[in-house]
Amino acid sequence: MKADDKKHFFRDHLVLITAGIALICNLVGWFFIVFIVPDLSALRTIGYNIYFGDTFFGPGSELFAFPILGALFLLANCGLAWYVYNRFRGYAYIFVSSALMLQLLTITPEIFIVYRNS
Repeated sequence: MKADDKKHFFRDHLVLITAGIALICNLVGWFFIVFIVPDLSALRTIGYNIYFGDTFFGPGSELFAFPILGALFLLANCGLAWYVYNRFRGYAYIFVSSALMLQLLTITPEIFIVYRNS
């Protein structure tokens, strides 16, 4: 595979828009934790269940698990999409789209838990 073939991945509008929205979602998650939770050293609600209410407690630094896992999934899916882009373009779109879905699935409880703790 030539080096020029890999450059087309970064010029594909669907890939750029989808990966860009996923990156923005991840950055919003980081923003919510860093700037909205007042004291990260205090005991915080880490998990919430609609049946039992607050289920997991721990230091506020454990709230960073959501955006860290989201960033790892984003990097892994975009890396796989870049790897298969020239051979199976449809799979590349599926990988990038799943990265966006995973970001949306991690930011939803993250925002709820941050507001529950503030």
